[in-house]
Amino acid sequence: MGYYPPVPNPAADGQPNLTPPPDSPAYLPYPQIALAIRSETPRILNEWRSHTLLSMPELAELTISEFKDDIGRILTAMANALESNERPDLARLLQAAPAHGLHRFLQKYSLLDLFAEERILRRVIVARVELALSRQCLSDEAAALHSMIDIMLQQGVLALVQQQKQELRRAGETQLKYLSFLSHDLSNNFFVITGSLRLLERELAARPDMRKNAELLTAALDTIRRTREGMRGLLEHEQLRKAETSDAASSVLLRNVVDPIVKLASAEAAQRGVEIKVDIDPQACAHSNIDLLTIILQNLVGNALKHGARNSGGTLCIAVAPAGDASAQNKGHWIVSVADDGPGIPAEELERLFDAFHRLPKQGEPMLDDDGGFGLGLAIASQAARLLSTTIDVKSQPGHGSTFSFQIDAA
Repeated sequence: MGYYPPVPNPAADGQPNLTPPPDSPAYLPYPQIALAIRSETPRILNEWRSHTLLSMPELAELTISEFKDDIGRILTAMANALESNERPDLARLLQAAPAHGLHRFLQKYSLLDLFAEERILRRVIVARVELALSRQCLSDEAAALHSMIDIMLQQGVLALVQQQKQELRRAGETQLKYLSFLSHDLSNNFFVITGSLRLLERELAARPDMRKNAELLTAALDTIRRTREGMRGLLEHEQLRKAETSDAASSVLLRNVVDPIVKLASAEAAQRGVEIKVDIDPQACAHSNIDLLTIILQNLVGNALKHGARNSGGTLCIAVAPAGDASAQNKGHWIVSVADDGPGIPAEELERLFDAFHRLPKQGEPMLDDDGGFGLGLAIASQAARLLSTTIDVKSQPGHGSTFSFQIDAA
């Protein structure tokens, strides 16, 4: 005779594996144990409650019904499973057991609280069953009883943990949404303030006696610009850190991604004397995530303007070219690239190029220059590319510019 307990390691769906080991003894019912559980259920519940409140006085506000309802049903399901040799009864125990963990989550239990309470419950169940039997459980009876208790406790813990994970996820999403709104509002305010300060800067610069004041305004405007870029970069970094998959892929007309980025970058490009060129087939479509594509290109273009084509008369080129057999008519892949004709990237910097908070030096200036920003742009672009199952390739030659490129599926 014997009893094969469920394998303790949960399967992928969080449920115990109910498949018996090879050559295991047949499952046999234990009606005496089942009868003892049924007859002792009221005393198990009362003793469990008194012991729990004694060892955890902070939980005294729990009502009798909160203690009894879930566990009473679970003990009934446990007795049915022990009395029967049918798998459906064990399945019903699996269905009933999570309720305890769910209700303890609503009562703000921590995982340690639940463990402490369930240790008490195990001791009480075993003690009351042996009192009802007027003897100690035999080895196979003890194995059967503890296996059922293990199922109950395991499912309760899993239910509590899953609810806690969902709560944390919802809280994180709410916080991120709030930060997005806040960043948007601040960015708009910065834009209005910047416009007013630019007008004042030009008026002051035209007066020789106010030149120093104009220089102070210029420094303030640079600080505002860096703050805006830092806010956007940190927010994007947090969004990507929380992203687990990029399953929102659709058919994307690539000009619809590139044109808004070029429009936003044109003011800074004009200020730097840089020409932005776009070389894209108007019909070029990709099967991708438009939000992640925008993040990649926005950061690559911003990086090229800051560290690439910085001299007056420089050029920045955004291009999409077919890879292999990609074309407007034939599905394949596109190579998207952002190229500049600036100073290039030193070979020793290439290995750390996509590290977060690693900043590229400005042309002719040291690495720790204050205008270097947060060093998140390329790290964010790289992470977004990874979520699209691609990587960013860099080709650079000092004195001859740099090209950043990545491959995406054609639609």
